[in-house]
Amino acid sequence: MDLLRSMRIFVRVAEASSFTVAAQQMDITTAQASRALTELETHLRTRLLNRTTRRVALTDAGTRYLSCCNVLALVDLSEAEASDAQISPSGVLRMHAPITFGQHYVVSVLTCYLEEYPQVRVELTLSQQVPDMLDEGYDVFLQVVTSALPDSALVSTRICSMRSVLCLSQHYLDCAGVPHTIADLSKHTCLQLVTTFFPIDRWSFEGAQGRIEIELPPGRGCA
Repeated sequence: MDLLRSMRIFVRVAEASSFTVAAQQMDITTAQASRALTELETHLRTRLLNRTTRRVALTDAGTRYLSCCNVLALVDLSEAEASDAQISPSGVLRMHAPITFGQHYVVSVLTCYLEEYPQVRVELTLSQQVPDMLDEGYDVFLQVVTSALPDSALVSTRICSMRSVLCLSQHYLDCAGVPHTIADLSKHTCLQLVTTFFPIDRWSFEGAQGRIEIELPPGRGCA
């Protein structure tokens, strides 16, 4: 049984004192209205309406229950506010993003977003730490990853792709020589980036030969 639907039908019947009129107002059949009321009375285990061939009247229990049905107005109001929120967002939006990504991309996008939706207030946290969205109360969490996210109940979507460039200083090249292949990197001093987004012990490359991954050698200075 659809309890809210049955309550709405009960209210219409009580106000109109007629199953036929209530059914016409709700664009259903009289039989459907009658069946909904019977199911509601069975659910409540009490009679709400006294029915005769000429009129419909509330019982004492029906009168008390009709006053409780004022909750339907609150349900309608809540549904309207929820629907309106999809059209005109308002309230506080709590976001988390990596520092560099947030500074270069998120801040500028948020400026445009706030101009379009002035009733929204954004609380943006920039940090390299990976937060717990539920415990820390974030609505949106932007993350830079090199592989698929683990399965969870959270909803995720890919918004862009980013590429990193391998760089060496001229001083280092003069000191250690030029690596000609990716495999040559195992003989060089590679900077291990300590971050929650990338593995600390390996680098991954993508190119014409597909994806190549190397284990980083222990850090050391050049002679």
